[in-house]
Amino acid sequence: MARLITSHDKLHAHAISGALCLAQLLVRWLLLFMTGSAFAAAESAIFSVAALAVHALAPLLSLSIGVPAKRNMSSPMVWPEFRMHSLIFSTRHVASCTAALLLPSPLARVAQLAIAHAAMVAASITTERLGDPNQRTTSAMPYPPGVGASDVAMVKDAYAYAQLLATAQSLAGDAHLSYMALLAIQLAPLMMTLVRKGLAKSEHYHFVYACALAMPALGMASASTHNAVAMQASAFTLICGVVARELRFRFRFGKHLTWLVAPALGWTLSTAAIGVLPVRAATALVVCALALVFAGFRPPRLAATWLVLAFRAREGRRSLKPAPKLSAARAGSACVACVAAA
Repeated sequence: MARLITSHDKLHAHAISGALCLAQLLVRWLLLFMTGSAFAAAESAIFSVAALAVHALAPLLSLSIGVPAKRNMSSPMVWPEFRMHSLIFSTRHVASCTAALLLPSPLARVAQLAIAHAAMVAASITTERLGDPNQRTTSAMPYPPGVGASDVAMVKDAYAYAQLLATAQSLAGDAHLSYMALLAIQLAPLMMTLVRKGLAKSEHYHFVYACALAMPALGMASASTHNAVAMQASAFTLICGVVARELRFRFRFGKHLTWLVAPALGWTLSTAAIGVLPVRAATALVVCALALVFAGFRPPRLAATWLVLAFRAREGRRSLKPAPKLSAARAGSACVACVAAA
């Protein structure tokens, strides 16, 4: 723990706020799985908003701590552009949750749309001033030695799609869904800090980040089985995410146009589907769709890739030497070992 504390963090404000973020994430995710709601029934909206503020405060306080001006291309570590993106997207979800908690539904959706587009503008300005247009934040992330090019491409595709779904969650009109995306957004800089301090390696970062990106699918499934509002919001997220993916990656729409068209189609189709189908059928459909999203639409390959990252994380604790390439048989044995260790 002492290696995580720095003299540049005045009064340890960033460390304390970061610890509060982790504690709140743990409590709210437990609530989500137990009750289908990330916010307790007895919790007032004002208290919820005040508690959520710490998720924006922690990345804001990190600005006072020095980081290398140039990005490290051999290991995932925090650099100025990433730090600003972390602040922007954390604030996006905090503001989106606040809108959903305090405003009536139609107005909350309009506010969330404005917040999302403001975040896009802020992220573009950050990339223009601090970033490299040829080395995007996620796509240029270093990977462990021995991970094949095809696996890297697949993981990048899964990361990109998960980020689209996170944006869709921030537009769903539901505070629970918007909160879920904060898990990956705030675990990423924590893992990068651990890498920088020598307490973790790149394989640990990718494994934790991939799991954090997958968690909202489980969270949406839990919320959808408890209330109809979350079920419709989950259906919206799925439809909006798929439409946004096609518009951005296949038809090359601009991001602002994409996030005007995709939400409009998402709300229209999800409202129609939930209104026509019986509640149980709609719930089953949403949960099944979430299962597909959880697997990235390519269950065997994506699961195998995450398994490779998990195996390399285990190997990394034993040796600093790069792990050899994994055969299918060795990957299977690694899976058994990981499960047994758990």
